[in-house]
Amino acid sequence: MSVMVNSYHHQGVRLPGKGCEIKGKSEDGVTEAIEVMNHPFALAVQWHPEMMFDSE
Repeated sequence: MSVMVNSYHHQGVRLPGKGCEIKGKSEDGVTEAIEVMNHPFALAVQWHPEMMFDSE
């Protein structure tokens, strides 16, 4: 699956911690989503809603 992300980060997760898996990356390879395995609902995402690419 492919979705558009608002991504222009200079830092990101390279190696997730124990029990975590990378679930989404931007085209340039930056991690955008991580899931905590063996947990009913735990995830992390990286984005900037206050800095959308198409707005001032």
